[in-house]
Parts: sequence; structure tokens; C-alpha cells
Amino acid sequence: MSSKTKNIILIAGFILALFLCYHFAVKNTLQEKQRYNKLKAEEVMFENIPKQLLTLNKKNEYYTGLLKKYQLGETSLQNNLLKTINKKAGELNLKVIDFNEPHIARKNGLNINTYTITLQGSFNNMIKLIYSLEQQTRFGELVNVHFIKQKNYRTRREYLQATIMLQAYL
Repeated sequence: MSSKTKNIILIAGFILALFLCYHFAVKNTLQEKQRYNKLKAEEVMFENIPKQLLTLNKKNEYYTGLLKKYQLGETSLQNNLLKTINKKAGELNLKVIDFNEPHIARKNGLNINTYTITLQGSFNNMIKLIYSLEQQTRFGELVNVHFIKQKNYRTRREYLQATIMLQAYL
């Protein structure tokens, strides 16, 4: 055998030895390193779970408090609005004459519900109810309030009616 052949066999053997070393040792080590890093990341994630749970419980208490503060319950917005209006109207000696189904419009991907409410009673009490709807609850924004003085010809008495339009964005 010549030295050239010996060198070629030596280089081929060296390359084969490198391939076998990589295949049986280095490849497994790299896979185990990846698995270790993945498990380490999961460990960090599991260490944060109690903190996340505590944060979520605090958020839940905060949002529950907001729902109670703004008188929003588990039922629909329309039912909550009617319940609130009836409660305030009873306190302020007002009559709820009309509460229609909402007019629903769609604009820029949002549903806009417009509720029309008609009340009868004294001006000051109506203003108090309107203020309460606007400032103490978060049902939506008042877009129109229309007062009209009417006369009942049978009793020959005059009374005041207010038509309120309230928009809620859903």
C-alpha cells in the first residue's frame, strides 16, 4: 500500500469516526439539551402560576365590584336598564309610559342599540332620573331628551312627558 492510499483511508476513517461520534454521542447530547431547555421553560411557567392566579382573582374581584357599582347583573342590558329606570322612577314619583325594543344599527363593526324611553312627571324629578342614568350608571350615552307639555282634555290638566334616547355600543 502506498502512502497516498494510506492517507486516503486515514482521512476516510477519520471522517467516519467523526460521523459515528456525532451520531451516537453529540446528537443525543444536543437533543437532551433542547429537552432540558424546554423543561426549564415549563418550570418557570409553573412557578408563575400562583402569581397569575392571584392576579386573576384580583381582576375578578375588581370587575365584580364594577358590575355591582354600575348595577349590571347577569341578565341583558335591556333588562338591567328597565329595572334601574323603574327603581328610580318609583323613588322619584315618575311614570314610565313607554319602553320600546331597541333600534339596532351597525356601524364600523359595532352594534349600536338605541333605547327610547318615555316618562311622565315633574321636570325636576325627570332631570334627576336623567342625571342618574348619565352619571351613576354605564348603560350608554344619552343622545336626545325631548320634553313636551301635553293636555288631557277629559280632566283639563296639563302634564309633562320626556322622551329619552339612550345609545349603547356593543
